[in-house]
Amino acid sequence: MKIRALRGLFYTLLFALAFYCADTLIFRIGFWKLPNETAWETEPFYNFEYRMFHLRDKPADEFRVVIAGSSLGLYGLLPSQIEEKLNKSGAFPGKRARVFLVGHQGMHGVELAALTQRYLALQPDVVILPMNMVDLRLERPILMGLMNKLKGQERPAALRALYQDLLEMYGVLQVAGMGAYKEYADYLNGQLKARAGLRGMCEAYRLKGFVAEPLWTLYDNRFSRGRSYQNYAGVPVFAGADSGKIAVSQRGSVIPDFHIEASESLLRDGLHLEMKPDEATVELEGPTGKSVLRLKRGWRTLELKGLANPGQRIRVRITPGVYDEQHADTYGARLARNTGLSVPARNGERLPRREDSLYESLSDETYEKSFRARNLQFDRPGWAYMKALYEAKSEWALNSFDSGLPALDGLDRFRKRVSREGVQLFLYNAPENPLTLGLYSRSEFYKDYLTFLGSFTEPGYHFTDLSSLLPMQKFYDYHHLTYGGAEIASGRVADWIIREFRSQRR
Repeated sequence: MKIRALRGLFYTLLFALAFYCADTLIFRIGFWKLPNETAWETEPFYNFEYRMFHLRDKPADEFRVVIAGSSLGLYGLLPSQIEEKLNKSGAFPGKRARVFLVGHQGMHGVELAALTQRYLALQPDVVILPMNMVDLRLERPILMGLMNKLKGQERPAALRALYQDLLEMYGVLQVAGMGAYKEYADYLNGQLKARAGLRGMCEAYRLKGFVAEPLWTLYDNRFSRGRSYQNYAGVPVFAGADSGKIAVSQRGSVIPDFHIEASESLLRDGLHLEMKPDEATVELEGPTGKSVLRLKRGWRTLELKGLANPGQRIRVRITPGVYDEQHADTYGARLARNTGLSVPARNGERLPRREDSLYESLSDETYEKSFRARNLQFDRPGWAYMKALYEAKSEWALNSFDSGLPALDGLDRFRKRVSREGVQLFLYNAPENPLTLGLYSRSEFYKDYLTFLGSFTEPGYHFTDLSSLLPMQKFYDYHHLTYGGAEIASGRVADWIIREFRSQRR
């Protein structure tokens, strides 16, 4: 009996060891060696984990800047432009500045605190943290009916409910793992504690919701249709034969009259596009030939052989086009993400697209009409969040500032631990669209919020307010910047960092 028991224990331990080794080799190492072909703003948790994995080592001569937080950084800053400006400044002698964006959509202060150790493991010299009221999750107390309870004797219970709510949303427990358990164990029930512990021990379980789409993208790009149009990354598409004006949108939509740069792949395989009109005439014209087609709505392949040589532009004219009221623009078709590429595009920094220049060219009146069509049509499916976010601004403007909100408490925890490790934190109140900023910017709540963020005195903490930096035309929605808006914000943040470091050397 004793030998049988020992044998059973031996096989149990052997299985556990084999499982751990397989889990480590596949999900802690092997999976992250695959190419990342997702788009820059898609698969937020996968891309967050991908960057965390590939930034584990830091060269000795590197001055590392990490952009943390929510989509305010993803849309609001251009790492390459900040990096170039920092390196040209000479403010970091003997070091080469590198800037990395390591955040994801929806990250709030509670998750930030739970991720503190993971951020510190990247060995940053500077952390840039853009934030504004959207990161406080102000809509949650309203949707949960807790506004009045936060002001009375039921406040402790209301705060506890908010902590639990934020810990269970947006994949916090999956991304933070044991960090969430260590930081917020008091707010986790037995089931959530068990899940956090299991995710800390088993990487396959922690990542189970993140791996399917990246793997499908790899498969689709090689063996299936390859027709994803998320964040166009194919060959250049312009509005004229000699124009540098971009004619393709983030989602691959092209204007009815565009010029596309011919590649060997495009000339060999043809131009795959999704026609938008029910029926249209398509005229193709290149330096060495032309043709006319009559096509119906749906995915079609246009033969381009004999029209141009690689590197030359082919004109595509679709008549009629289809007007899109949301974007105040007319489109003829939609292109796949990897149009004209021989190798699928890798994940990388965002590129300028048609919306960026289009919105910036609109008058205030036309832009506001487009903004309302894009962002304030709350009766559409899935738009309850945008409605709650919009209404929360007005409701909180009538209330007193509450520094005890969970997201602010999380920010405070993150700030203190980062400071203790000697990392400089550059936190700024991010730009906001004037059309929504006006809902609460003059309130006492907002003024006290800015005072709160500027009140900390720890060494290495820096704060500035950039909320009114940009006009409405530099925004896609409430808070997300166009490419031109991100260029301006990136320049301002880079100058701020350079100025602070130069002052410290005096």
